[in-house]
Amino acid sequence: MTANEKPQAPDALEVALDIDPSSGKFGTKVRVPGGFGKAIARAAELGFAGFSTKAFERAKAATLKARIDEAMTDRICQSIANADDREVFAAVLHHRMQNDAAALEDRYKILELTAEHLAAETPFRDAGATVSDAFLKHFWSAADRLTNDEARIIFSRILSGEIVHPGRFSASTLNLLTMLHPTNASKFELLCRMTMSNGDMSFVIVTATHAGHPNTKSNSISSSNRIGEFLIDFGLTREDLLDLKSIGLIRSIGEEEYLVIRKTCDTGPFDFAGRSIRLAPGHSAQAEHSSFGVISLTATGNELRSVIALHPVALYEAKLGAVLEIADVGLIS
Repeated sequence: MTANEKPQAPDALEVALDIDPSSGKFGTKVRVPGGFGKAIARAAELGFAGFSTKAFERAKAATLKARIDEAMTDRICQSIANADDREVFAAVLHHRMQNDAAALEDRYKILELTAEHLAAETPFRDAGATVSDAFLKHFWSAADRLTNDEARIIFSRILSGEIVHPGRFSASTLNLLTMLHPTNASKFELLCRMTMSNGDMSFVIVTATHAGHPNTKSNSISSSNRIGEFLIDFGLTREDLLDLKSIGLIRSIGEEEYLVIRKTCDTGPFDFAGRSIRLAPGHSAQAEHSSFGVISLTATGNELRSVIALHPVALYEAKLGAVLEIADVGLIS
């Protein structure tokens, strides 16, 4: 797409997506914009590749049994003469079928949620862009390692985002999600609820220079004077921030990064916990020398932020407004 071309809206035509996990066949259930039909169909095709549908059907009927019945054992293991060996092989096969059945059901849930996201959001797409098979293979490999439905919801948003804008998400983000401890995940979500983002960068303002004394005074969001405790009033300790930094989601814990206020304001508007805002600097003669102290997200953190449903932290917003007022910066919704 050239610089003068606008993203294209999805085609008016809709296609229906319904995957029967026992057969991999398509039917009619969830409707998605036609422009995304081929992409999600390809995601489904690779999602079900490598699984035996017969084994899956059998697993659906047999997973509650202690082991595969004798008839199934005889049919599959007839070439094994020793009964003990046959029993061991049957147990291994049963375990494999259970795993295949569970994996297919989980993949189906992700595909269904993905189709629902695309249908509900009716997003714009880049003309001619397609999701790569390499991404999809890595996506499903990572998805199979998920252990809870909350993570699968995040993965469905990643897949829908990748279908809309191929190349948007990296393998590192997928890998990190599969290993992210629930406590760190909840702390990162809390941090994201205080971020401002313009797509290319996301950051949390933790200090702002005093407009009247830009060279000597800086006002903090936090009531604590200790280094690293800039967000402690809002539920994030120094240790929490260090953990998020160590796993590659943030670049600092609040005393290393500074943004020039006027330049930062010019890069808006920003998404601030789900709503669009602008930072408007005043006309103070000292404003050219004023700065924000920030905690910024890494590229991986920024990708992950884009698929988290956010709502504001009221206390942080109130304190931010007070600090920005002293910095002669308006917060305009």
